[in-house]
Amino acid sequence: MWSFFTQFRDVIFKCNGSVIPKCWLEVSICTFLGIVARLLFADPEQHFYLDVWSPVGHQLVGVLLAFLTVFRSQIAWSMYLQGYNGVTSLQTSMINFTHVTLSPMAAKCQANGGEPLPREAHELIRLLKLCYFLCVEHLRSSEGTEAWGWAQFVAYSFALPREIIHFEAEYGILQYGDQRADVCRVEPDNGDNAIISKTGAMLNTLEWLKRRRACGVQNIDSALELRDKAPPPVPLLRASEHGKGGETQYRTMEKTCDPTKSKVLTSISWLHSLVATIERRKHFPGGADPGGYMKMGGISQLNAINASFQTLHKVDQIVLPLPYNQLLKLMLLGWNFTLPFVIAADVGWFNPMLMFLISSAFFGLDQVGVMLEQPFGVDSPDISLLSIGEQLSDDLDAVLRAADATAQINLDKADAPFVKQLDGSDDQGRDFKATPSTAASMSTLHQQVDDEDDDGVVGGGEGDAGGGGGGGDDDDGGDV
Repeated sequence: MWSFFTQFRDVIFKCNGSVIPKCWLEVSICTFLGIVARLLFADPEQHFYLDVWSPVGHQLVGVLLAFLTVFRSQIAWSMYLQGYNGVTSLQTSMINFTHVTLSPMAAKCQANGGEPLPREAHELIRLLKLCYFLCVEHLRSSEGTEAWGWAQFVAYSFALPREIIHFEAEYGILQYGDQRADVCRVEPDNGDNAIISKTGAMLNTLEWLKRRRACGVQNIDSALELRDKAPPPVPLLRASEHGKGGETQYRTMEKTCDPTKSKVLTSISWLHSLVATIERRKHFPGGADPGGYMKMGGISQLNAINASFQTLHKVDQIVLPLPYNQLLKLMLLGWNFTLPFVIAADVGWFNPMLMFLISSAFFGLDQVGVMLEQPFGVDSPDISLLSIGEQLSDDLDAVLRAADATAQINLDKADAPFVKQLDGSDDQGRDFKATPSTAASMSTLHQQVDDEDDDGVVGGGEGDAGGGGGGGDDDDGGDV
């Protein structure tokens, strides 16, 4: 009965994650304009032109604007769901990859008499964690330095020192000042005419274009000089020998790359190499094609991991087109700021309150679309990527522990007595009799079942099942 009123504290008055603080300025202006409009049109007889102006046009525009606003929020909600489904798909692919690789390795260790899992199994779990948190780093790198730093530090906690050195040399370090720019990577060269650039340095587009222009002018001059001396001309962007002395000329191979995206692809490449290493070292069970279907199963899951990451990258990059967004916001401002003057004469002093509610609805729905179309941020409604990563790490560790425990079980020793009891035979296939204690227990069980049948407690079906399970009513203890 009172369930609605208990939501004031948890829903209505909750500020964390609300859109009201993000649109308070527009709502305050509309409310103030409502007061101004009421004061201006306090005496309708002084404003005879109000009878000439019809509010129908304003109402038609309001209907169209309401449709555009709701449509925008629906688009944003679909993007949010697509992002969440992408994260779930990434988790599922990683766990499936763990199953299709660790389970055959555990079976191979069991067949060898109960050995621990090889080192490659633990390396596989570490690389999967590194891959996930590198995905998080890429998605959070556009949310400012603090969010980027958190994700990067957590990701590097699963990286080896040589891997961190490779990442920093290839893609640069954390960019401060809430900026995210591509990095400029230059292959090492020894030529005197090469343009030297720091590996992993942030890319300034204008400076990069200037360097490329200078390099093009230099290449043209070199080509003109060599045209009549040593045909054929020197190929660009690779080393070649020319002249009598075999002098080697180098051209700079300069590339630009995203500072975080390719890290994920690099970790996936390492996982592919690890699967090949596991197969080469024969950690998969043997057969006509040792590790064939298991390797292909692992590769298919790695491809699914890459596909999920590309989906997350697409959701992170797609935003509402600027023309639609710009037109919608201009219409929202114009319609809401003129509405109080249209309805002031009819609603009186209800005008400020109505403007507060109407503007909160329109600007609030627009802000909901802004929040949902970027689901990987650090706001309260956004997807908690780091928390999901912690849960994924626990799941991967649980699978690893289970596989390692299974690998160290020697089935021939640990489960042999239990298997014999289930089969009802010994090693030579001969039937064996129950021990005296087992026979006494079975006799007592049969007596209880007979007594319950006599008392009418247990139906005939359960009594038949009990007699059949005991192998007969003989007290000698038949076959168990």
